[in-house]
Parts: sequence; structure tokens; C-alpha cells
Amino acid sequence: MHNHAVVVFLKNPVSGTVKTRLAADIGNDEAVRIYRKLVAATLENLPWQEARIIIAFSPCSEEQAIRAWLAPFVPPGATIAFLAQVDGDLGQRMAAAVAESVDLGHSSITLVGTDCPELSLPHYHAAWDKLIDHDAVFGPAWDGGYYLLALKGMTPYLFEGIPWSASNTLDESLTAAGRKHLRTALLEPLRDIDTIADLTDTHIMDDSLILLAPIYQERVWGGRTLETLYGRTLPEPETPYGESWEVVDREEAQSIVTNGPFAGKSLNDLWQKHREEAFGPTAVAWECDQFPILVKILDARDKLSIQVHPPADIAPSLHDEPKTEMWYIVDADPDAKLYVGLKEGVTRDAFERGLDQGATASQVHALSPKAGEFIFIPSGRLHAIGAGLLIFEIQQNSDTTYRVFDWNRMGLDGNPRQLHIEESMKCIDFADVAPTMTPAQGELLVDCEYFNVQIKTIPQGGSGTIASNGEFAIAAVAAGSIEVDGRIFSNGDFFLIPACADGCRSVTSAPGADVLITRLP
Repeated sequence: MHNHAVVVFLKNPVSGTVKTRLAADIGNDEAVRIYRKLVAATLENLPWQEARIIIAFSPCSEEQAIRAWLAPFVPPGATIAFLAQVDGDLGQRMAAAVAESVDLGHSSITLVGTDCPELSLPHYHAAWDKLIDHDAVFGPAWDGGYYLLALKGMTPYLFEGIPWSASNTLDESLTAAGRKHLRTALLEPLRDIDTIADLTDTHIMDDSLILLAPIYQERVWGGRTLETLYGRTLPEPETPYGESWEVVDREEAQSIVTNGPFAGKSLNDLWQKHREEAFGPTAVAWECDQFPILVKILDARDKLSIQVHPPADIAPSLHDEPKTEMWYIVDADPDAKLYVGLKEGVTRDAFERGLDQGATASQVHALSPKAGEFIFIPSGRLHAIGAGLLIFEIQQNSDTTYRVFDWNRMGLDGNPRQLHIEESMKCIDFADVAPTMTPAQGELLVDCEYFNVQIKTIPQGGSGTIASNGEFAIAAVAAGSIEVDGRIFSNGDFFLIPACADGCRSVTSAPGADVLITRLP
């Protein structure tokens, strides 16, 4: 029989029950994925040939599911036991596991969790070597706790009255050991993974893709389609959310990376400090301090205001930012409308008279879009999105909008929203008459000086390449689902392919999929 017992504390990986502090920043599904990787790393580095491995699991009703989950990680001939954790706090659960190990005849008991991916065989060996001349050996974690505790026999006083998951957990444990005159020793400090900040400096979460947390914007014309169609968890119940900013680098809104070696960093951090690595060598030539593209989902349950964005040659005189954009129609009600450009015969003078007479809505050209269609909106084009449309919007990094007409409605505060008539009249292209939905040129949808957008259609059961090797791209699943390096992305999901990524450019799709690919020009 092995002298050493190593007790590993873990949970069944159910969404909402593991890595809850991390889940607050990156969502439950991503937290479960990370937890599974942490458990896999822990099991891979266990001293299987030198100790009995005891899996202290919870909940007790899930033993069969946990055995099935862990079976691929257990090497042939390993000595393993499964032990249901008792009820109580962490101290009570650890004390019970030590008592069980002693009853099994072990005189060296090492307790570990699954939060420390850097824990490896040399740490176990160092702990056992120190245990020869000491009674307790702690592996300090940077957050004030400990990632490992090696003991000789029963020491229940180390688990009583200790503040668990606190910055002084280790200090209080050492104090408790001192009161009983235990000889203690320390290993090197390592990092536990509990928060999004902890992910930044660990390579266990290396992921070739970059995922960003969406930023939801409340709008008077918005709805809850992101919840009902995409199954997203919106910040507040019943609040109308009109926009989800999926890729944004602005002072008032920053996309935050939720996975991989860049976890916790903002999009601006990547642009400023990792530009060539993330965005490729061509991005180095861009003379701007912020990532130049902004990507949104728009959920229009009511009409947006009739508006215009300033052209590049006019925006500086108005002390604002130019904005060119494109809309890809993801979903459209049968009677949904886009209002784009002017009707035939509407001159500047006629439009000004229409503003005075409240006839603006009747002067704007209307289109009936269908899912899968798109339209290019250069700055200066009068436009509005009608009710009943879900749209992917790719645009210049700008948030300048001049409202011309707001359908005589009130804002969320109960007051009319501000109009910008003087600025709008300087920006509207009055030669833009009766435009149509933009025709695709094969896979190419839009190629302008601000962004390039293609659509890749993956046939049912087929595969395809969505970017070239060494090329940065923003991918958005508009329909269906795709599998990329073992990860499934469904309609409404966005991710970045960094220029430095290996692989991640070949995708497969069981149901078939349409994927928008956006690049820097």
C-alpha cells in the first residue's frame, strides 16, 4: 500500500455551481469550461504511481457522473478511491477527508483543490521531503490561501475557526499550527484561478480564439430578443435592450477578454500593447489610439429615429466623429422596413419644408429587407431601422448620431429626445435617392476604407476556411452553428481570430451555417 494519500476536492461541473466568482465576469458556460480544464490539469499532474488518489467529490448524488467524467484521466494501474464530501464548511470537509485517509492506513495525507494549474509533481515531492522533518507543509497561494496542505496524521485544529477563501486563510492556519507547536514549512507560492484577473498570467487557459464580454445598451426602441432568440442573460429583467456592443474600444465602453492568455485585458490593451500579435503586421500602420471597428447587434422592436452620421470631411467642423456602417439582416418580421435615403423628387428645400410641417417620415425611401440581405450605409446617408429587425452592424469606431426625426415619441425619461436639425442638414446627402439593398459580389459584402466584410456559407455537414493563416478576423455566426477547435459557436456568437493563432481557421458545421468575417482593410 502507498504511504502517501493525495485527496483532490472537486465538484460535478454543473453550470452555476462551479467557479462562481469567475462566472460573474465571463458567464456560467465559460466558467464551466475553464473549471473542466483546471480539473484536467490537476489530474494530469498527480503522483499517480506514488500515492493513493482519493477524489473527494460533491454532490454525493453525482458519483456515477463524476466517475464517468474522470475515467479518461486515470492511468492504468492507478490506486484511486472516491469519497463523498461531508456537509459543512471547507474545514469540516477537509478534516473528514483526513480522518478517512488515516483510517485507510496512510500516514502522509496531502490535500489539494483544482484551482492551481501550476501545481505539478515537483511540488508533491518537495512537500513530502519537507514532511520528513515537519508536521505540516503548506503551499501558499498568492491570494492569501493555500493550494496544498501535506500532513502527518490527524490535525483537526488546523480546520477549526479558520476564515476560508480569505486573504488571511494561510496566516490564520499557521497561527493555529503554532498554538499546537507544530513544525511547519512552506513551498513556493503559486496562483489560484478564482477571478478573471487570475487568468491573465496563466498558460493553462491558452486559447487560440479571443472571446469578448458583450456590453448591453438600454434603448427606448429595444426589446428582449437577445434573451428569447439567443438565450442570453440580460442585465435587468424587462428592460428594453436595443444594442449589444460585441467588439468595442471606446472610453465609455471597453470589450473585456474572457478567455485565454489575454483574459481580463481590454480591447484597447490589445490594440496598444499587443497590436501585431493580435491584429497582424498591417495593423501596426494604423495611426489611431483605439481599435478602429465597432461591432454591434441591434434589436429593433420599435422604429429607430431617422438620423444621419457626419461624413469625414464635415465631422471635424462639427467636433464629432465620422461614421460609415453596414447592416446585415439576421431576422426580419414580414412587414419590417428600413428607411434609407430620400424618395424620388425630394429636394433639400422640400425636405426642409417637410421638417417644418412634420412630414419627414413620408419623404424617406422605404425598403422591405429579408434575412440574409445587407445594406451599406456610408456617412451622409439618411437612414432609420424599422420595427421587427435583428441586425449585425459593423461600423467605424464612432458613436456620433444626428437625429432628424424621432416619430414624435418620448424617451425612456418621458421627455422627447434631442434632435439635431442644424447638424443634420450639413451632413445629409440629398443626391442619395431611392437606394436598394446592396448586392453581394460572391462572398464579398462590403469592402471600404474602414472595414472589409465577407460571408462564408458552410454547407450542412461540411467544412470551410474562414480566414487565412496569420490573418486577424472578427467572426460572427449569423445562422446555424460551427465547430472551431472543439468549441461550438451558434447563431449570435462572436469571436476574434488573432493573427498569432495556430489553426482556428477551419470550421465544420453539422446543420450548416452562415458566418460573417470582418477584417481591417
